Amino acid sequence: MKARLISFYERYLALSIILALPVGIMLAKYIPTVMNAADKIVSFSIEGICLLAPVAIFIILAPNVAKMMRSREESSFAGLVIGWFSFSRIMAGIWAAIFTTFILGLPIFPKDSAFTFGKLFHENLIVLRDLLLKSPFFWAIWASIIVGIIAYYKKGLFSGLEKVTSGIEKLGEWIEPVIPLLMCLLGAYIYSLPKTLNGSLSKEVVSSLNNSGLGNLNILGFHLSMNGEFGLVWIYLAGSVLIGIGCFIWQGMQILLLKTYVRNPFFIRGFFKNYWVKVYPLAWSTSSEALSMPLNMSLIKKKYPHISSSVRKLVVGLGAYLNINGTTMHVILLAGIVSCLVGHEFSLFQLLLSIPIVALIGFGVPGIPGELVFFAIPMMKILNPPEPIIPLFMALYLALQIGLPDSFRTGANVTDNGLYAIALNKLYHNRWLKKKN
Repeated sequence: MKARLISFYERYLALSIILALPVGIMLAKYIPTVMNAADKIVSFSIEGICLLAPVAIFIILAPNVAKMMRSREESSFAGLVIGWFSFSRIMAGIWAAIFTTFILGLPIFPKDSAFTFGKLFHENLIVLRDLLLKSPFFWAIWASIIVGIIAYYKKGLFSGLEKVTSGIEKLGEWIEPVIPLLMCLLGAYIYSLPKTLNGSLSKEVVSSLNNSGLGNLNILGFHLSMNGEFGLVWIYLAGSVLIGIGCFIWQGMQILLLKTYVRNPFFIRGFFKNYWVKVYPLAWSTSSEALSMPLNMSLIKKKYPHISSSVRKLVVGLGAYLNINGTTMHVILLAGIVSCLVGHEFSLFQLLLSIPIVALIGFGVPGIPGELVFFAIPMMKILNPPEPIIPLFMALYLALQIGLPDSFRTGANVTDNGLYAIALNKLYHNRWLKKKN
């Protein structure tokens, strides 16, 4: 009987996940207490995830550091994985710059003569210095390296770290059944977004935008304006959809490339049916790479048993921290949208210049909801808006980055790791295991 119930639940899990979102919206619409409770729960969860993110980085990274030191093959393969994530981050940034330029109809080169490379380089070095020394996420990295080195010499500590990693993977089996509940909760939260958004900007900011004739956005010839009661909501929804489309196209291109590289046993339909449709909703509903990691590991182990354990743990574990392709696209596209809203002209060239600094800053802000706040100042300096509109730029950038855009970029980050585990497993078997044997 138990086996039948589990089989029934797994068969209709995808359907229940899809239906849970509109159910949450309807509950919030007709039961106000549900909407208020969802808003409080989501806000509390975001704060909790932000606090736990450095701990998750430490738990993931420390055993991997110890493994890399114990095996030349592991060390070499780990270097390849880190290089893979770094390269894909740069490519995601290039795609985001091209996509933003096309969608918003931007010029290729800047017209602002005040733009200087020296000033940009100096200011971003200061930002990076502060991240390296003051960010709790980098503190977690330094602690992981130290503990990993100690674990190389202490077998008991190494064994303990391995057990923690296995426990995280086991945790994924318990997370899967609650995904519909999380989606229902997010549906109720989405219903409260108009109220949340309208309260996110001060009256002074709204007045300044209206009086100066700003707050307009043109997307492929379609005109949107922030003027009106729901103007900000429409801008927000349009930006969210654009971020989702950009991420879906990015992942689609990767899937086609992977299908060419791994002809068998990779099947696109099976990837979506057995893996993507279960992992993406969790990432989408929680906006957390770290929280999605246990389920990601568990599903890859279950659905792709041919993937080596060391590959799965290294790629998914490091990917939960290092893979921010969706975040990179979110940072660049949102900066473009906000610049248009404040009436500032910019170019594809400036967006491309932002990619290295976005890629570097991304190492200090892994897997937390609302993480784009760390990119706001560097992006503002790269796009170089006139001083009077800087407060407007910052206010809009911080207001429009929460919620749905966070969900889409996290979904791309997390499910990209599944693709990379499949691709890197083939490379691992072809290059490392053959040499070893």
